[in-house]
Formats: sequence, C-alpha cells, structure tokens
Amino acid sequence: MTDSQTIAAQTEQTRQLVTEFYRIATGVGATMTLPELIHPDIVLEEPAFFFQHGIHRGIDAMGAISPIVGELLDRTSIQVKSIVADGDRAFAVFTVAMLDNHDQALIAEYWEVRDGKLALLRIFPHDPSPYMARQNRIVRAQADAIPTISLG
Repeated sequence: MTDSQTIAAQTEQTRQLVTEFYRIATGVGATMTLPELIHPDIVLEEPAFFFQHGIHRGIDAMGAISPIVGELLDRTSIQVKSIVADGDRAFAVFTVAMLDNHDQALIAEYWEVRDGKLALLRIFPHDPSPYMARQNRIVRAQADAIPTISLG
C-alpha cells in the first residue's frame, strides 16, 4: 500500500469508529460494543463547567461518567451534523437535548485513534449555558432536599 492509501484507509477506519460511538450512544444500529471500540487507556478531557470536569483516564473512568451524562442529556436526541476524519484524528459536531427541559446543545468532539480504538476524546460545547443551567437545576433540587435546622 502507498502512503496515501494507508492514510485513506486509516481515515476511513477513524470515521467508522467515531460513527459507531454515536450509534452506541443513541442506541441506533450499533455493530460493536464499547469494549471493542474504546481503548482501555482512553483519555477524556471535559470542560471546567461540567460536574465531572477535568481529565479522566481509562475505560472504567468513562464508565463512571456515563451515568452522569445520562442524567443530563437525552442521548436518543443526538443528531450528528458532521464527522470529519483525517488519518487517526476526527472531529464530530452534533446537537443533543437536555433531558429535563429539551434545551438544545451544540457540541464538537475531537477524537484520536490508537491501536485501532478510540483513545482520546476532548469535548468542546459551543455554548455552556444549557449545561450550566441544567446543573444548577440539579444542585438547587438537591439543596432543597436537605433538611433545614432552626437557628432560633
């Protein structure tokens, strides 16, 4: 294979892996499982305004974050707008609804592939306000559930 054929094949594999991730996330037409798709040493980088913000390492960390994301976002509402791949890297752009009030969020995610699996995910929300509003509603509800004590 020539270098350009190798890069073209790698680009197509990357596009397929990223597409498969969103199939799994939405529950529509997946042909792989997460352990087949995700590198065991995956690194997730999330913005500071997410509850689970920061850098998370490993498939177990990804599994721990998944239920939190499931409480915030309606994964079945994901609509992929674009996937652009080049070699072992890709960007995906999609919309997703907040679970409680259906506000729409626009997100770009940067992916890298290593050893034939998704190994890096960086999340870039276009506008943090839907996330922050949703998280504030969660915190407010939790605070309201805390018993109060009399100061008198």
